[in-house]
Parts: sequence; C-alpha cells; structure tokens
Amino acid sequence: MIKTLRITSVVAAILAGVFFVFPVIYGVRSHENIDEFLKSPGVIEKFENASGKAKTSESRVSPLVEQAKAFALYLNPPKATERKVSKGIKPGNISSRLSVTPKFKVFATSYCPENPKVSQALIDEPGKGRHWVLQSGKVGHLLIEEVKDGVIIVKGGKETFELLIEEKQETTPAKGVSSRSVTRTTSRAPSRVSTGPLRITRRPTQPVRSADEGEKMEELVDKLKDLKNNSTSDKTDSGLGDEERAARIQELINKFRSTRVGAEEAKKLGNVSGQSKGVQNDPNRSRPIVNKAKEQASKPKSK
Repeated sequence: MIKTLRITSVVAAILAGVFFVFPVIYGVRSHENIDEFLKSPGVIEKFENASGKAKTSESRVSPLVEQAKAFALYLNPPKATERKVSKGIKPGNISSRLSVTPKFKVFATSYCPENPKVSQALIDEPGKGRHWVLQSGKVGHLLIEEVKDGVIIVKGGKETFELLIEEKQETTPAKGVSSRSVTRTTSRAPSRVSTGPLRITRRPTQPVRSADEGEKMEELVDKLKDLKNNSTSDKTDSGLGDEERAARIQELINKFRSTRVGAEEAKKLGNVSGQSKGVQNDPNRSRPIVNKAKEQASKPKSK
C-alpha cells in the first residue's frame, strides 16, 4: 500500500512538470498571424497619417468658434448694401404704365362750397351698387380728387378724368313689385268731389249669351211690350181678361228665368212687369170692350 502511494506521487510530479513545460515551449514559439497583427499600424499611427493628408494651407476652426461667429452676426447684422442702378434704366411701376379708366357712373353730387371736404358723389360701382363717396375717397385704384356741382374729377395714376352726371337714370323696380308694365288709364274728373270715404263698386260682367238666347230675349221683350200696349190702350181687340193677361205675363217671366239673363235684361224685365202690374192695379184704366159686353150680358134684364 505504501509503495502504491509513492508510485502515484512520483507520476503526479512528472505530469506536473510536463504540463508546465508544454505551454512555455508553445508560448515562446512565434505565429504568422500574430506577427502580422503586431506589425500592423495602430490607432495613433492611423490618425497621424489622416491628419497629414490635410492641406497645410487650410486653417481648422473649432465648432465653438463657428457658433460664436454666427451668434455675433445675429446680434449685429451687417448693413444692407444699396444697389446702384444705372442711369439708363429706370424702375417703373406696372400700374402706372396701364391706362386706368373709371368703370362707374355718377348719378348725383352734393357740393359744399364752404367745406369742399364734405362734398359727396352718388356713384354706381359694379359689385357694390349705388353708394355715396366723399371727396378724396378711393374707388378701387382711382382717387376722387374733387367733387364739384354736377361733375367729379377722378385721378388714376398720372391721368385725370372728369365724369358728368348721367342724364337718364335707370330706375329699378322696388322689391315686391312685379316687373310687368303698368298701364295708366285717365278718366274725366267729376265736377263735384265728395269728402266722404271713397267707395269702389265693380260692375258685374255680363254673361256671354248665344244667338238663340238673344233672340228669345228679344221675343220676350216684344211680347211684354205688346201686352203693356194692349193694357194701356182704351180700344183693344184682345179678348183676354185681367187674370188671364197676368197669368200669361207670369208664365213668360217664369219661362225665361231658367235661362242666363244679364243684369240689363233683368232690369228691363223688372220694369216691364212692374209697369204691367201697375196698369192692372190702376182703378182708373179703361176696361176692354169685350169685358163690358160680358158684364152687360150677365146683368138681368129689367122688366
């Protein structure tokens, strides 16, 4: 047992020596990749090479100095240099080259000789309509230089215009009034004017009748006139009595009431029927001869 332990300790000592010698030998031995890496330039050498390539004439400025200069220019900006324009070329205004003409009309002026600044002009400007403009007022690019009695002086650029009042004013119809033409009718004024309230009466329109209705109406009027003449005459050959005549008149009137009768015809019929009734009710009228003969025949003969 003791021998085994001694042998084990000797073997361990030998292995320890081998492991110590082996890395020393291989560590000291050179390697190609390692030699190349060690021979390559370092960081400092690369920086020096890059800085050497820069131009020696250019002076490097730090960023802090650049920001300081920019802030100084912001606080104290340089003065603007005036451009010298050659005498041959003159800058002109485009608006002065174009000829400006007034596009509005003048309808009235209010001239105050004591205070001309208060003078006004009534103009019709496109898009705004009619409105008053004071003297020295502007209408677009035009200046109302002076307002006189019946004329205004307008200045546009270097030109001056005189505008007169329009002779014919265009009257536009007011709101709510129809654009149809209004016809004016003149009537003879009455000699006597009533001071009471005005009363307007409308005359009823006469209905349109056909030719047959007109003939019937004329026939009716003629018959009624004949009956009237027969009733008023003392000498008549008619054998009709009062009741029979009244019945016939009433029958004719009822017959034509169903037809459309105008106002004038109805008035005529009323007058004729009224006159016939008045004649029948008149006690002083002369009776017909036939009726007198009938009365004499009906009376008993005296013995």
